[in-house]
Amino acid sequence: MRTVAGLIAAFLVGFAASASAGTLWSYAGKTGARAWGELTGEYRLCSSGKMQSPISILRPLRVSRDVTLTFDYTPGFAWLIPDRAPHQAQFAIRDAGGLTLNGVRYDLQEIHLHNPSEHQIAGLTYAMEIQYVHRNTTGDVVVVAILGRTSPTKNMVLDPLVQALLQGDAPSAMPRATVFNPQSLLPAGQTFFRYVGSASTPPCTEGWMWIVFRQPIIVSTAQVVALLNKIGRNARPAGSDYLRGVTEWTPSVYLGD
Repeated sequence: MRTVAGLIAAFLVGFAASASAGTLWSYAGKTGARAWGELTGEYRLCSSGKMQSPISILRPLRVSRDVTLTFDYTPGFAWLIPDRAPHQAQFAIRDAGGLTLNGVRYDLQEIHLHNPSEHQIAGLTYAMEIQYVHRNTTGDVVVVAILGRTSPTKNMVLDPLVQALLQGDAPSAMPRATVFNPQSLLPAGQTFFRYVGSASTPPCTEGWMWIVFRQPIIVSTAQVVALLNKIGRNARPAGSDYLRGVTEWTPSVYLGD
């Protein structure tokens, strides 16, 4: 069995090998979302792409009944990804299970927090969006998006990630792992929207499958404000769902308890 330190060390080796300095970008001003495609050729899809995410879901084309989806998450170890921009809240996670979509297995690899939500449903922007980023053995990506609406009640499942982000890590320190159970954060509702889009941050790579829960979860106003004070607003504006092939469906297999 791999130790937590071993998991993090293996991640850091791979991260160092693949990471590059990249071009600075942000969510406002001259390096904000509307300018991403002009910052560097690497980011050109952010402005020229035809399947960009997020979107405002107004009119799903049809109800799909030909989808099978199973979640089988388990408690895993999550830690802040080092050297990501200060306006990003992204965690690596390992040994936490994943999902099976139409018979294809995808492992959960990252969790991203956005404030406010990136996706809209029926024109409504939510206070937060939690994104579970999965990959299969060939590198295909499926992102599960969970929207959060505010309440006085703290979300105790989400709170370990919020606290880890607030505490942060020194640049030279080994990231600190926290135990997180992805299954416990899933909404009770079993209706989803599905469409093919992109990464919602540069380089805005297309071909990512998005699964957006229709039903939101509860997050506390204090948690939302804490994230806002720590990293500011970090949501890319939503584009139109026009001609995007958005489907709404209740899968024939769903394990969310």
